[in-house]
Amino acid sequence: VRRVLIARDNRDLIPNYLAFLKGVVDTEDLPLNISRETLQENVVLRKISQTIVRQVLAHLERMAKNDREKYAAFWKLHGKYFKFAFNDFVHRDRVAPLMRFATTWEEEGKSGELTSFDDYVNRMKAEQKHIWYIAAPSREAALLNPHFERFRRKGIEALILTDAVDEFALEGLGKYRDHEFKSVEQAAAAYAGKGYTEAEIGGEGYLKYQAEETAL
Repeated sequence: VRRVLIARDNRDLIPNYLAFLKGVVDTEDLPLNISRETLQENVVLRKISQTIVRQVLAHLERMAKNDREKYAAFWKLHGKYFKFAFNDFVHRDRVAPLMRFATTWEEEGKSGELTSFDDYVNRMKAEQKHIWYIAAPSREAALLNPHFERFRRKGIEALILTDAVDEFALEGLGKYRDHEFKSVEQAAAAYAGKGYTEAEIGGEGYLKYQAEETAL
């Protein structure tokens, strides 16, 4: 404030998922004689915090839209931390489209690229209801997952969750554009919904009824 340092490393100024940010806030909206205790409860500080978050998200949205390579570089550096934005209920609708995940989707020259929820939804089959995912240590391991085999045969894509935070993020978000997130390993429950018993779904019966499965 007027070139006087009020506080250094203020942890209340930005949420944890933006902890990689560094900078200085120059404002005349705070009094010079403000105390540390008052600063923590100051309404103006909360408004400054909200403004910073909105501006950062707007900047990332522009980057993701106009410069995919630059955004991919940003995500490689900071994506693991940004995924913790799943618990930011105020900005959830803005942070979800900014998240990126590995995917089983394959296209010449693009195999192995990260994808957004919007890209996934745009590639969904017409009859597909859910956004499917596989938790695996790598893309190679996910593609070898036996639960994914029938998805592969149907040409259904699945997100690949390789970071420990990924499942928490999808659980926290719950759904995207009215499509619930579901693990490919949960797909067996769909058989039960069609009248098959648990015994028929499990073991050899699981394989037997794969051919009769309706759209996932």
